[in-house]
Amino acid sequence: MDKKIEKEADHNRGPLANKSLGYKEVRKLNLQVSGMSCASCALRIEKVLSETKGVNEAMVNFATGQAFVAFDPAQISPAELTKKIDELGYKSVVERAEFPVGGMSCASCSIG
Repeated sequence: MDKKIEKEADHNRGPLANKSLGYKEVRKLNLQVSGMSCASCALRIEKVLSETKGVNEAMVNFATGQAFVAFDPAQISPAELTKKIDELGYKSVVERAEFPVGGMSCASCSIG
């Protein structure tokens, strides 16, 4: 199989599909951001997050007051991301985070 096609096929299965091809673990984080007064505020936050080591993607929406960040947890933590926003003079709160869970052997394990 052509390497380019193989890489695209693995990409379609997700960022954790094949680390041997250079994919890294990616977590997604939604943050509620307060204190923005205009679209320039959102762009400023987005720029700082995008330039942060370990961040793959950052999008900030002024209208909804939300930030979405895709990041490598081996390089940066959710706490460090919220601190970056707070250091700019805004307030951020984790709205939703996705984490893989392993070790469960049956449906009963998830009840609790």
